[in-house]
Amino acid sequence: ACRATGAVLGGVCAFSRDRTGRRYPFLLASRTRPSAERGFSALPVGMAHFMSDAVVMVESGWKALDLSAFHRRIRALRWRSDETAAIARLDELHERRTSSNLWRTIRGGAADRARAVRLLAGLYSACRSASAVVRIPTSGAAWEIGFWIALVERWSVGRAHPTLCVWDGAGESRRGVLRLVAGRLGADHFEPVFWPTAASAHPLRSGAGASPAWSWFESLAAADGTVRSLLEAAGAGAPHLSVVPA
Repeated sequence: ACRATGAVLGGVCAFSRDRTGRRYPFLLASRTRPSAERGFSALPVGMAHFMSDAVVMVESGWKALDLSAFHRRIRALRWRSDETAAIARLDELHERRTSSNLWRTIRGGAADRARAVRLLAGLYSACRSASAVVRIPTSGAAWEIGFWIALVERWSVGRAHPTLCVWDGAGESRRGVLRLVAGRLGADHFEPVFWPTAASAHPLRSGAGASPAWSWFESLAAADGTVRSLLEAAGAGAPHLSVVPA
């Protein structure tokens, strides 16, 4: 996302190999510019059809085609999205899901609330820093991605959008990783895109007990309402943190 123009580039990145076995990125993307205040967080829902078509194109759409025919098929891809409908659909999904659905993905099914607390505190700290990366376990479901983007918007100074969001995962039965960049975007932030198995070059260190704000994150992690109500509660406070980037 470009903060200066509001333009967003969204698409699918996969890896191909040449005849010598070298890997190189293959990216199919389209540009859009959300106009509504909540249009950015609704993009994972609005772009779902485009992403699905792009995945098919990357995985098998090139088979039995020469290069010219493949280019024509790529040019036929269109980002057709009704922003108002996408926002309404995201609200519906957040109303139907509960916070326990979200934390179950974060904890991998284990009852480890402390992990959710550390993640929330680390994300808040990242949103208040000049530039930071946070890795979040996710199923890749559009409602989950939309939740984390909306949370970054609520916690960032000036309600800024994430500058980079990269995620994998094939639905709610599989866990992947969402990588969010809050603040200034650097060239090294693209490393997870092209080298997803590498360890993060931007770890976050967090610890409990030193700040009275920690209890606020504990209350969010303990919430048992809808995802939409969790977002509203998360936007209602802006505590001072002792959690800092490592």
